Amino acid sequence: MPEHSFTLILVGDVEGRLDALFEAGCDDAIFGCVDSVPYGDFHRTAPTLVDAIASAISAVESVHDPRVARVEPDNLVTARDCGTSRPDARERATPHCLQARGGNAPSTGLSPARAQSSLALV
Repeated sequence: MPEHSFTLILVGDVEGRLDALFEAGCDDAIFGCVDSVPYGDFHRTAPTLVDAIASAISAVESVHDPRVARVEPDNLVTARDCGTSRPDARERATPHCLQARGGNAPSTGLSPARAQSSLALV
């Protein structure tokens, strides 16, 4: 079965619930916090991405406090992710990013994993 990577943006106490999250089936995730926003980076084996995300949400929400606020698949490209080698790079990429996300969806910015790796470079 394929492995799917995605990030769950969470609300609630994650740090105090790490053991419970592990026991609930989140042993394939790394939990962290960026700008006071908790997240879980998952690398889950499942037949489809939808199955992987659904099982991860179910596992997280089976624990008392943390709740899933949203999902960020690592393979989504946002306008902010696009290079700035040209002055008009962002404007040129925006229509493609919107189309990939299904129309007029707002930009999600960087995923926590990308934000954290960007901070590590500073």
